[in-house]
Amino acid sequence: DAGQSGGGAAAGSDGAKADGKSSESAQPQERILISEIEVKGASSELRQVATQSLVMKPNFAYTLKEVQEDVNRVFSTGYFSSCHPVAEDTRDGVRLTIEVKENPKLT
Repeated sequence: DAGQSGGGAAAGSDGAKADGKSSESAQPQERILISEIEVKGASSELRQVATQSLVMKPNFAYTLKEVQEDVNRVFSTGYFSSCHPVAEDTRDGVRLTIEVKENPKLT
């Protein structure tokens, strides 16, 4: 959190990129309001496992790093062969869909 107070000064010295679009990687502290979080691509049981592993909650603001950490948390449950976030801008914030692919069942 100490880095957040210094983030404003760094942005001020970079006047050409004041819109924030091209300087996203230089602004890791920038927070995004997540209005909805949904897990897709899994059975209802594994969707619940994935949802319970998330730290993020709807209607809070998170950094890109925090979003990636949560996606990694879902993947590290070991139930999914792939896991990636899809962000969709909405009127109320960003709808985050975590698309997963279940590991094949062992028989």
